[in-house]
Amino acid sequence: MIRNILFSLVFISLPSLAFQAIHLGTQDRPPYTWPQDGKPAGPFDKVVVCALESMGVEYSIDFLPWARAQSMTQRGQLDGFYAGSQNAERDSYATASRFIGKQSCPLF
Repeated sequence: MIRNILFSLVFISLPSLAFQAIHLGTQDRPPYTWPQDGKPAGPFDKVVVCALESMGVEYSIDFLPWARAQSMTQRGQLDGFYAGSQNAERDSYATASRFIGKQSCPLF
């Protein structure tokens, strides 16, 4: 079962209970996520891709504006999104996964 990913979590909605092709959304947000040659290449991307490939799940990942990835998941147009934080609003339409990485902004 997959849900949506946020604050280093993955969030996924209930319709994706069967392991068919999974369609996830995320934002282009280096250094956490970013596309390289059209493929996910950030460290959070690598965690998600590794997990899905280890399970033998077909997947696609779209880089979208952050609000759109979340609203498309809420409307059932995506199976989930990553990487972000857990909150009550997201919990109303998605289930958070385990923590996949730390998001922090070092002070300079």
